[in-house]
Order: sequence, then structure tokens, then C-alpha cells
Amino acid sequence: MPEHHGLRNDVAIFIQGSDAIESGLIVLAAAESLTDEIAAYIMELVGFEDPSSVVEALHFCDFVFERNSEWNLAPDVREYLIGRLRERPELYRAAHDRLLAVCRSR
Repeated sequence: MPEHHGLRNDVAIFIQGSDAIESGLIVLAAAESLTDEIAAYIMELVGFEDPSSVVEALHFCDFVFERNSEWNLAPDVREYLIGRLRERPELYRAAHDRLLAVCRSR
């Protein structure tokens, strides 16, 4: 599959999978680093009742990098997704509200 918008192949596959999966990736860009639990919590914003299978699949992609007990999106991928997140102000606010809630609960 050719690259989409100059992104890595795995990102293009996810983005073209469905609107929900694309939105799920977009909201994940709100966080600099993630755990599976936080990623699933954020992805619930876009309608995933059980996002764990998508989160699990991300660990096999070329744009996800494990670091200690957390993981990160590759910088170029995150930059692209943040741009897309900014185009959707309601989602931008909701994702950051969820991250703030996580910070306050710890």
C-alpha cells in the first residue's frame, strides 16, 4: 500500500481502516506518551466501547515505540495527527480534558 500524505505504511492502513480508527489515532496524539490503559480511556471518546484490540494492534506498528512501561507515537506521525486533532476543536478539548482527569486522579 502506498504511503498516505507521506506517512508510514502502517499509519496509512489505520487511517484508511475506518473513521472511528482514524479518530482514535487522532485523539491519541494529544498525549506525549501513553500506557495501554490511558490510550483505551482516550479512545473511548470516539465511540470505542472496547478499544483494547486496537491498542494492542498498535504495538505491532512501525510508528509506535515502546519506552519503559509507556509507549510513544513516532514524532512525524504524532505531528501529523496533532495537526488533524487541531482541525477538530471539540475532540481536541475532550482528549485534553481526559488527560487532565487522569493527571488529577493520580
